[in-house]
Amino acid sequence: ESVSSTSLVTTSCFPNGTMAAPADGALCAALGTIVATRRARRAVRRGARMQSLVRLFWDIALWRRGPRDVPASGALLGFVAAAYVAISILQSHLVYGPDGALLRGLADLALTAVVFGVALAIARRTHRYVQTLTAVLGTGALLAIPMILLLVVGEQVEGVPSLGFLVSLASLPLLVWYLFVIAHVVRQALETPLFTGMAVALTYFVVSYAVLVGLLP
Repeated sequence: ESVSSTSLVTTSCFPNGTMAAPADGALCAALGTIVATRRARRAVRRGARMQSLVRLFWDIALWRRGPRDVPASGALLGFVAAAYVAISILQSHLVYGPDGALLRGLADLALTAVVFGVALAIARRTHRYVQTLTAVLGTGALLAIPMILLLVVGEQVEGVPSLGFLVSLASLPLLVWYLFVIAHVVRQALETPLFTGMAVALTYFVVSYAVLVGLLP
């Protein structure tokens, strides 16, 4: 369409460019209904796309699908990367406080991009970079949500050592799950055994921990 629905309503209802006197009440009401309907449809489509995206990453986390099922879209990668950074910043804020949270979030994204870029380059699978990185960031953001909830609960029971220990213990299965998800993604992307995928996942985790905790303030 060369003219947007909003512009059509404005032009038809207020031909003189003012908000004083509508040209035709019935026409304006009809056009307003059309605009509202189109906006509602767009909202529904956006919601459906978001549900499909979450379902995709959830299926990858459960090993039902893999990076090959992720669209090779730069726009999708950018969106997922932004969500990953936002969640990483929140997680860093809860663990280490506000100081350096933004830096850690950005460093986390950059480190992830470099590690998996190098792994794909070594295996000569760079054509799968966008799909692989999207899968890693998407599943990472998804699995970070329950971890953040545990951090919040841990803050609430900080004065009760036994409950704090249980919260910390509950985070271990999430960490193991995350490592196996990364190993699964790497295994499919590089076409290697699960052992190799897990080796890459562990290397990524250790390097990330060293940089984000040991090197950054």
